[in-house]
Amino acid sequence: MNLDYQSIIEKRENHTLILNCGTKISYKDFNQDVQKFKIVSENFVALKCTDPYQTLVALFALWAEGKKVCLLPSKMTELELRVIQKNIPFEKLIPLEFSLQHVGNRNFNFLSTKNQLVILSSGSSGATKGIVHGLSQIYYSAKGSIQFYNLTQKDTYPLTLPLNHVGGLMIFIRCFLSGSIFEISSKRSEAIYSPKATILSLVPAQLFDLMKKGKASKSLRCILLGGAKAGTKLIRRAYDDGYPLSLTYGSSEACSQVYASKVEDKAFGPTKLLPYRKTQIENGTLLLGGETRMNALYQNGKLIYPFNKHGYYETSDEVIFDPCLKVKRKDSLIISGGENLDLSIWESTLLQHPHILEAQAISVEDERMGEVGYLFYHSLHEHIESELKDYLSQTISCYRLPKKVLPLPPLNQKIKHTLAELRDYARQTL
Repeated sequence: MNLDYQSIIEKRENHTLILNCGTKISYKDFNQDVQKFKIVSENFVALKCTDPYQTLVALFALWAEGKKVCLLPSKMTELELRVIQKNIPFEKLIPLEFSLQHVGNRNFNFLSTKNQLVILSSGSSGATKGIVHGLSQIYYSAKGSIQFYNLTQKDTYPLTLPLNHVGGLMIFIRCFLSGSIFEISSKRSEAIYSPKATILSLVPAQLFDLMKKGKASKSLRCILLGGAKAGTKLIRRAYDDGYPLSLTYGSSEACSQVYASKVEDKAFGPTKLLPYRKTQIENGTLLLGGETRMNALYQNGKLIYPFNKHGYYETSDEVIFDPCLKVKRKDSLIISGGENLDLSIWESTLLQHPHILEAQAISVEDERMGEVGYLFYHSLHEHIESELKDYLSQTISCYRLPKKVLPLPPLNQKIKHTLAELRDYARQTL
């Protein structure tokens, strides 16, 4: 079966694909730029996602050349780049350079299973790994989301997440395949307030900001909410204020979404498996399969295939449906001073506090205790650490409490903190 890029271009060539800071770019215009991207000789390259439009043009051109592409954050130091390259051995970081003339009639098959995309992901240790996908996983992930949310040419879908995250990239792929307009703002932080938006992908911190300003688009029909654990209070408040939420659970290993709720259900968690995904639950652990499951994984510089005999990938998430999907990471269990501690209990307890919108617990190595736990929170109120620790102590024994309860540091344009960043921040408070 063949589903090629050029056939989609020809079908919609005069239709607006992208609204780039107010400038309309058609499928035809986009393709002309794809044909002008400079040819590179290396087979495994990296792109810094600096300019969103140029990054997408380069990505499609490189896919058409059969290249494997690792997407990197827009801001990285040379040291960070070298560390990542040890784990994910791309040959070269290439610049966003274009020729004055067409270099050829580039095309590719969206159903190709060849390894062509590498997405960075941090594990519980904070060590970077590379999630490897073929174009077919990208296609089926987008197609399932398009069907689930009924995306059409009438929709406008702003870029609210970084392109180097699978959630950000899939916004564009969904638009390209459905005909929805992909909107790029001059500042990504302002994209959530787009007056044209009919659908948004947000993390809880962005939903909080949107609700605080009260500037949501009047045409907004759906908000995909995921990427971090959202507090019940934030979700309930959003529903009370009329925000159309779809609670989602996804992973880079499954090329973005796996489970989601329908807007009309007003659920407090994901309830339905999206099309083209397959899952199993064994001994409480979630396993991922289906058409969107990754091809492989780069870890410590090597390509590995961490699948069971049935082709499923075992996640680090323990799940139950009650009646929505509830997730607890297996790596939330630590041993501190000989005591077994479950960090997820801190999170779930704190999220019941009326002032808490988000909670995230982490472990940090400790010379005396082996490991100690820190609990971060996001709240409307300031300087409530002592109050929150007293609240936790009402249901949790004093020797099982976190070492410290701290406000989450500013995101600074990121959609969420990595575990490594939070651990560094926790160590600075010692």
